[in-house]
Amino acid sequence: MDSFQSILGNAAGGALCNVLTAYGASAPLLTAISLIEPTPIGEGLAVSAGLAGLAAAVGCQWDRSGDGPVSLIPPVTCGKSDTPAQLVAEQLFGQTKKPGSATGTKEILEVWLNSQTDTSYQLMIKTIDGTGQESSYGVSASFVNPFVRIYLDINGGNCDEGTKPPGPLPPPPTYKHTDPTSGCEINVSFQGWALGPAGDVGGVWLMEPSPAQARASGGVIGGCNFAPTIYYDGGGGGGGGGGPVTLPVPSPVPPDGDEPWWAPLLRGAVGGAAAALVDKALDELFKTPYPGGSYVLRGVCERDPDGNPMAVTRSSTYQSVPGIDAVLTRLDAMADLFQYHKELRQPICRHARGGGDLVTVNFVSDLPSPQGSRQLRKYVRYRDQTNTDLLVHGAHWRDFVWQAGPVCVCHKDGPWGVLQVWAISADEGKRVIRHAGAVAGVDPDSEGEWIVTGSSDPRYGQPGTMRVERRVAGELRQEFLRVTKRSDPNGMPLLPAA
Repeated sequence: MDSFQSILGNAAGGALCNVLTAYGASAPLLTAISLIEPTPIGEGLAVSAGLAGLAAAVGCQWDRSGDGPVSLIPPVTCGKSDTPAQLVAEQLFGQTKKPGSATGTKEILEVWLNSQTDTSYQLMIKTIDGTGQESSYGVSASFVNPFVRIYLDINGGNCDEGTKPPGPLPPPPTYKHTDPTSGCEINVSFQGWALGPAGDVGGVWLMEPSPAQARASGGVIGGCNFAPTIYYDGGGGGGGGGGPVTLPVPSPVPPDGDEPWWAPLLRGAVGGAAAALVDKALDELFKTPYPGGSYVLRGVCERDPDGNPMAVTRSSTYQSVPGIDAVLTRLDAMADLFQYHKELRQPICRHARGGGDLVTVNFVSDLPSPQGSRQLRKYVRYRDQTNTDLLVHGAHWRDFVWQAGPVCVCHKDGPWGVLQVWAISADEGKRVIRHAGAVAGVDPDSEGEWIVTGSSDPRYGQPGTMRVERRVAGELRQEFLRVTKRSDPNGMPLLPAA
């Protein structure tokens, strides 16, 4: 046999599906109470999304755009006519009935239901006829549920539908649940929706045994005879509500105030359950062991006595311990690594200086700089890897012309040092450096690394057509190219321009 708690859960699930099916789009507008802060009865809460999750959790098929009770669906097909019309009372989930005594009606003023028995309702209507006379009467036919839609059936004429604001939503009828295993019969009355601490939405239900099964002594004896109980499904058990909560109904039942009598009691019970969940989560956090491991630091600048790069690693391990101890051991391990980091060569190491004599090529622009009256001056410097004569380098650069500009193209980590050119474009800058590589014995595309940047400073990157600078020197006033090659700073080797 199922447990008593599971029987109540099945009863709540069946009642939920019944309400969602009957009310359709109107279901979220039933009474809603927040379990986080006190909320006045009827205050609209954003429960639609939560109800969708709750319906899915218990396997309900909820049509969120479906029709609901008449008093909540404006318009009711037609609520006011410019000519007398037939009044129609349509029983949802049942047979359509037309009270014939209302054929002169022009406007529906009010509609309500009188409960006769648990399964019988009388429809009450107030209308106004073509002469302006108001009439109130009860329809002779009885309805088996409170879900009735009222409208005017017009034979000609026009319908004005927006004449009356929607009235209060009729409460859902009592749902009767029979447990298939034990045969226990339970009456389930909807009390309201409850918005839980995690934003989950659950139904609040009054569970009572069928009068035929209740004993006069009351109390819980077996699965069929129990005291009336408030049952909150906790958001379907999967929305963060912490699972079902039950509250015994006191005798006598307290009166409702600004909210139902059960709201503060349920709020306290859910708050306690939430606190227990937090305590459990914290307990697991501090008691659950976290796996051990290690941190590894790799040196990037270490070299052997011959100057060759070598791999150096340092590690710091930490043990498998729970909670806060795991944090502390990891901090200790990181502190050890900081010390290792200071013992290693810092990552500002430079590559070994390349070999070869230094060649400097000086350039000057054809026209003055746009920012002044003087010509632009630039140079390219590299270390020759071919050990060729200065005349070879001079001849290589003598007629070379390029365009300066705002793009900085740099080549580093090559054997010839670091080259930098401010050019009109990245391709132009690379063309200059590749031209240097052709005479220096370096392929910049296969050795080293390209870097392309720029600057917003207007002093950098001025445009101009650049050529090798020429200088007149000596007693004979001879013209020389400013292309030099030397292995030390002494003297200024001169290369004839012609």
